[in-house]
Amino acid sequence: MPHIKIISQKEIKYFEHPPEFNLDGRRLFFDVPKWADELLKTFRTPTNKVCFVLQLGYFTAVKKFFLASRFHQEDILFVATKFSITFDHIDLSGYKGSTSKRHREIILEKLGFQKFNEKSKAAVSRESLSLCSSQMKPRLMFISLVEFLRVEKMEIPGYYALSEIITKTLLKYEKNLLSLVGKHITEEGKHLLDELLEEENCEGEHTLKIKKYRITKIKKSNQSTQPVKIKKSICDLAFVRNIFEKLSTVIERLDLAKEVTKYYARTVIKSEVFQISRAEKRKYLYLIAFVIDQYYRLNDYLAEILMHVVQTGFNTSQREHKERFYETRKTRAQAISNISQTVAPHIQTLKQIENIAHEQSRSDEEKISAIKSLFPKKKENEYFSIGEIEERIALLELESNRIINEDDYYDILEEKSVKMQNRVSQIVQGLCFDRETSNEVLIRAIDYYKRKEGVLGNDAPLDFLETEALVNKQGKIRPSLYKVLLFREIAEACKSGALNLSYSYKYRTFDDYLIPLSVWKERKDELVERAFLSGFVNLENLFSHLKEALNHQYQVTNENINSGRNKHAKLGPRGNLIVSTPKVEIESSNMVISDLLPKNRLISLFEVLSTVNRYCHFLDCLEHWKIKHNREKPAEKTFFAGIIGSGCNLGIRRIGKISRGIKQSTLEHTVNWYFSVDGINFANDKILEFTEQLDLPKVFKKNREATHTSSDGKKFSISVDSLNSNYSFKYFGKGKGVSVYGFIDEAHRLFYSTVISSADREAAYVIDGLMHNDVIQSDIHSTDTHGYSEIIFAVTFFLGISFAPRIKNFIKQNLYSFSGRSGLKKRGYKVLPQEKINTKLIKDNWDNMLRFVATIKLKETTASQLFRRLSSYSRQHPLYQALQEFGRIIKTPFLLRYIDDVELRQSIEKVLNKMENINKFGGAVFHGKNQEFQQATKESQLVAEGCKRLIENAIICWNYLYLSQVVCDIKSERERENIIRIIQSGSIVTWQHINLLGEYDFSDQVLQDSFEFRLPEILALKIK
Repeated sequence: MPHIKIISQKEIKYFEHPPEFNLDGRRLFFDVPKWADELLKTFRTPTNKVCFVLQLGYFTAVKKFFLASRFHQEDILFVATKFSITFDHIDLSGYKGSTSKRHREIILEKLGFQKFNEKSKAAVSRESLSLCSSQMKPRLMFISLVEFLRVEKMEIPGYYALSEIITKTLLKYEKNLLSLVGKHITEEGKHLLDELLEEENCEGEHTLKIKKYRITKIKKSNQSTQPVKIKKSICDLAFVRNIFEKLSTVIERLDLAKEVTKYYARTVIKSEVFQISRAEKRKYLYLIAFVIDQYYRLNDYLAEILMHVVQTGFNTSQREHKERFYETRKTRAQAISNISQTVAPHIQTLKQIENIAHEQSRSDEEKISAIKSLFPKKKENEYFSIGEIEERIALLELESNRIINEDDYYDILEEKSVKMQNRVSQIVQGLCFDRETSNEVLIRAIDYYKRKEGVLGNDAPLDFLETEALVNKQGKIRPSLYKVLLFREIAEACKSGALNLSYSYKYRTFDDYLIPLSVWKERKDELVERAFLSGFVNLENLFSHLKEALNHQYQVTNENINSGRNKHAKLGPRGNLIVSTPKVEIESSNMVISDLLPKNRLISLFEVLSTVNRYCHFLDCLEHWKIKHNREKPAEKTFFAGIIGSGCNLGIRRIGKISRGIKQSTLEHTVNWYFSVDGINFANDKILEFTEQLDLPKVFKKNREATHTSSDGKKFSISVDSLNSNYSFKYFGKGKGVSVYGFIDEAHRLFYSTVISSADREAAYVIDGLMHNDVIQSDIHSTDTHGYSEIIFAVTFFLGISFAPRIKNFIKQNLYSFSGRSGLKKRGYKVLPQEKINTKLIKDNWDNMLRFVATIKLKETTASQLFRRLSSYSRQHPLYQALQEFGRIIKTPFLLRYIDDVELRQSIEKVLNKMENINKFGGAVFHGKNQEFQQATKESQLVAEGCKRLIENAIICWNYLYLSQVVCDIKSERERENIIRIIQSGSIVTWQHINLLGEYDFSDQVLQDSFEFRLPEILALKIK
């Protein structure tokens, strides 16, 4: 049975060979422990002694054994020198058989690891089968299994042993699915699925017959909020629901996980109809997954359309209400002035009456006579009767009540109701809400609305609304206003989690996204260990450590301010803290990095991608969507054309038309089947891994032992209807747009990016970037205020990452302590806490907090999905409050360090400035079509953004290669140091020498590089 291709041949070779250490690595891993030192004394031959130490060091590093023939000579020489053994006395050919086996067994026993035998193979097979039920990408399964072996303390076997397990598991899993389909699908179900692949004859313009398949009508979901488009989506939902319900038995039996469903569904979407029809054995499985996926997506799309339309409608109404209120301000002011003028004479009369009434010298009759004389006969336009004044005051009071009760606003809503009903009414009737987890009161109102089909009576439920404007003067419900307010309640409830959809990817109950509670209770210890959270189980010990650290930081910060050691923080005249951050002085030079890069000619983008791929083979990561696809891949130039077409925003069709050496049909086929979000992310990682091998990027690191990363967003307009976009007048005028949220390290490597709505808070996506991969592991991460929240402080603490945001007006941020401020105030501290930590809230929710973080760390659900659902709930959610409270414990010492450490503030500012420069770079690369996204769905937007980032990383990598070669070519040590200083004080993100525009020639004649890089010399370069 042939194995499924999981990783490239180069990656296999890398996996099967020992890790490559530098001098520090050799010193660390080949340092012999005491037990091994005693054992080595019993070995008779130098070969056995050296090889044992090498095996021990390699296994300690990667938990894997290697053939002696693959040991690195530098390592052999290092260990031999360590034990005063002559290199010539070592014979690797003699280290095999029983000796090697015995050494491996000793190492496994001493380090507490289990040998990879039939028992561990069975455990790995079970884990592999479990992985199949959540996702079916062999590469991801391979990575997960290697991690599983490490955590479970099992020896990691060779590539082909794991490949065999994954291949057998996938075949077994799919065979089981096919068996379930064959057993439970009905003839009616088969007929419905077969009909999807049948042709429909549609009358087109000029009476031409246009052939269309039923399945093509529902492959692409509309992102528009136009009534016609919405109605089509509703029709599609009804069509798919009918098939979904008829297949409910087989769907329930299959119990497909989200990623498995998406894999099979995307296969259908990418395939031509005839390709699905020919897949006789798997046809029904593919189509069932497609139906499930489309049903879930359509529910999500329509829910988002509902929320979008309602939000837009209410925003428009509020704006119009403000405009009307502003326009009528003069009329209202005049009415108030008229009343004032009318009442003024009467007020004067009342004063006179009061004076007369209190005069002691007059009798009662005289007082009455005097009072009567104050009321002369009414003259026209001069004097108003009490009745007339009362009438005017009543009108003014009525108008005032209308303003207070916002009657005008509700009138506007009622006027706009029809427009909203045209878009939303059928959506409400079509969506299926989860009754068990949704608000009962609102569910009753929705049931009534569905039952009446929008024709409301006076018996409509009102208990979910609190406004008096809903009932008119006759005591009857205003139907149009009722519907608008019902739509608003539904939209807000969907966002807040009070309403959850039964069939949805995005709008299920929050608990559905966490590790199932039953699994958590049963396997908590195992899950905690796998998520590396064992150190957080004992909360009392953790609190003790955090309290000590927090008190110490209060002491250090205050003592440095009081003593004057902190020269950039002082107390103002009102006792307020004033903190200044001086700019970092940069050593001036007559040269900049761009002066070192090519000047005489422009380097084509094709050449840049081709050169970088030759060294790091990132195209190996762009695999065919189908797992079992074994046909020959298209030519590399076709992939480069696809990357440029997407990443430069030129479009695939356009790049096919304007390029030489590229066949358009082949290009479209390649992009369709080989370009996926995961594949492009892996390709980016490949470039980052290669760049990591170079020494030159390290000159940009302030601390070589720690990696400082940052993230920030850049706004892009969008020219098509997309539910992933939103309005922002500040950035897009009257148009819509998205935000590309990117991540970068100190060496300018872009290690993650995502595309979000311009209205989304960036903080929800910070953890996604930090959790993305193992290529760049952040030790400290910075964002601006948009990427900050107290919950992010909490989660990054669990991840072992120091969160260091630049918070606007950070001086106004509240500080916290465990014991309150009185004790600290007695010590003469000026910087004091405002509030006390609620430790009881954290303790009561600690188990749920661990479950929440374990879900993120084990990648059961993305952090952004969890944050979106959690933060949309009422802020009274106990888990939200507990995470926020714990985040305050972590935030407070950071703020105190931020006040005390000017270098920290400068470092944060510097790394965020790098991200701003990258945003300019991204705009230059993404230059086509006015820098407007042309893709409607988030997935297609992510592919385009991933290609853009791939181009950026490739240019940065090429620059590093070129500059490394420049440094290598310099013989003078003094001149070399000067060049390195120039590089260190500048930015590697320079693209003036790259031809991002113009003619695209992918012919073989231009494939040769303009510059020849001597890679071994570059890799051997060491920067002091």
